[in-house]
Amino acid sequence: MNNQNDVNDYISNFGTCEVINGTLSIRGDTAIDISGITAIKRIEGSLIIDSKMTSIANFSNLEFVGGDFEIDHNDVLETIEGINKLHTVNGNFLITRNYTSLKTITGFNSLEKIGGDFQITENHFLEMIAAFDNLITVGGRFLIRSADKLQRLNGFNALTKIGTGYKASSIKGTLSIVDNHTLIEINGFNSLIEIGLEMEVTNNRSLLRVKGFTNLEKVRSLTFMTNSLLVEIPLFNNLTTIDGALSINDSALVDINGFNTVQSLGWYLNFSQNSELVKITGFANLNKING
Repeated sequence: MNNQNDVNDYISNFGTCEVINGTLSIRGDTAIDISGITAIKRIEGSLIIDSKMTSIANFSNLEFVGGDFEIDHNDVLETIEGINKLHTVNGNFLITRNYTSLKTITGFNSLEKIGGDFQITENHFLEMIAAFDNLITVGGRFLIRSADKLQRLNGFNALTKIGTGYKASSIKGTLSIVDNHTLIEINGFNSLIEIGLEMEVTNNRSLLRVKGFTNLEKVRSLTFMTNSLLVEIPLFNNLTTIDGALSINDSALVDINGFNTVQSLGWYLNFSQNSELVKITGFANLNKING
């Protein structure tokens, strides 16, 4: 559907249809009203919204997307809300490049599984993410980037695994929180057990504190880099294995501790350019560095 006439034709002919056997794509450079599309419960392909519209709350009955869920390039949508029955997205979940309007993401209360990537990126006016309370698995990459008005990132406390379905050489297994310039605090992810590749918290220039991650047991590499105001990181009291590197650079940390359950490192430790660092006390059980 590329314009309002296409939407109106769809409503006239298929307005009560609950199942889309292929992909539903709504694209266009002019404003489109899709409020009359309300019956859809299941989309076997992808849902792609790349158009100007002020609301997508009409997808309140949507339960399943077999491909990608994508909201992209919308410069009038301020709030994403009301999609509270969606439980599965087998492909990628993308809220991207809504540069000038998107402020709030709420809901998604039933969403448990994303088979591919989870990306909320290049939404420069995004202030709040109050959603995804029941998200359990992300098969690919987890990325929050360039949410330039976001001050606190909380929640995601049901999420247990990220990227564990991918080979270690794939970037798809990363948890990345990067380039969010007003972000002050990250607090959550308390059920997260395993990250397939890397956890990186990088270039968040206002970031003071990272809390949570209390049950993380395994990650290939762990990086905190260019967060120059950072004074607190998690204790990681259940982290036993870092198969790659541990890098904490350019922070305001006074003490690096909380790694007392880590027994082995795959590559190296790197604690450079931490101007306030006085002591390193958190590696009581580290007995092997392979690099």
